[in-house]
Amino acid sequence: MGQGLEPKRTDIPLYRSQPQLPSHFFIFEQSKRKKLLTWFSTTRRNFEEMKTMNIYKIKNIIMEFG
Repeated sequence: MGQGLEPKRTDIPLYRSQPQLPSHFFIFEQSKRKKLLTWFSTTRRNFEEMKTMNIYKIKNIIMEFG
């Protein structure tokens, strides 16, 4: 399947219900988790993608977005 070529869905609610987050997400303090959730919702990324990200990738996102 074409990576990233799917049309952006606009019917996805911004993550009000907590999806299944990977355990390494919870090593971050609340404020950083918020930034990460905001980044995911603003870029319309999918939480499945977060599960495949390693901790360094997540740290980079937080630093860039923060």
